Amino acid sequence: MYDFCERLKHIRKKRGLTQLEVCKAITKLGNFNMQNTSPWSCYEAGVKYPNACKLRDICVVLNVSADYLLGLSDKEDLK
Repeated sequence: MYDFCERLKHIRKKRGLTQLEVCKAITKLGNFNMQNTSPWSCYEAGVKYPNACKLRDICVVLNVSADYLLGLSDKEDLK
């Protein structure tokens, strides 16, 4: 899942967001409480991976397809 970690970090930086900003945005969706960056930093480091529900929220916040994050597609943006 090396692609996932690298792609997650790449798209976050491309969107101009910090880890904390992404975590706060995910928390605002109301499904998960990610008030600190430790889950996110684990995702970017490849220590942990999000479950399907968290992956969905990540895709919404970053406007990216799950296929891109999972390495199944090279198309980044949802359009």
